[in-house]
Amino acid sequence: MGRFFFFLDKPELIPDDMWATFLDGMAAMAAFVVLATVGVTILSYVIAARRRKVHVPDDLFAPFTPMYSLLWAIAGALAAGVLCFTQYLPALDSSEGRFGVTAQIALVTGALCALISYLLIAFAPITPKKYAYRPASFLHKRRA
Repeated sequence: MGRFFFFLDKPELIPDDMWATFLDGMAAMAAFVVLATVGVTILSYVIAARRRKVHVPDDLFAPFTPMYSLLWAIAGALAAGVLCFTQYLPALDSSEGRFGVTAQIALVTGALCALISYLLIAFAPITPKKYAYRPASFLHKRRA
């Protein structure tokens, strides 16, 4: 599972087996953080989208505030960064490269949270039909 963070450079003083064990733990932690953050994001999006009402026609063109739920990805990135930062020293017995590795894991985890959440919001049928954007290819059937 540690191959998920293949792009991270191993610091000089850390043995290969300790680095592989650390990356396995960080990959498992990142997977858990991504799943939890995507779940919270989708849940908050569904609640906010269903609570939104249309009273006048201009309400359809108002900013769609349930998309702010994607900001939960920042919380996921911070959680992954804090967990990596606290696990780095006990797991590797060295603080060399601690900040760089933490920043990279936090950025990748946050980007993955945002991407998966956005794709689920865009393509899963969770947006109320009155707000859902459907391109013409979905609305019109092709005639043979």
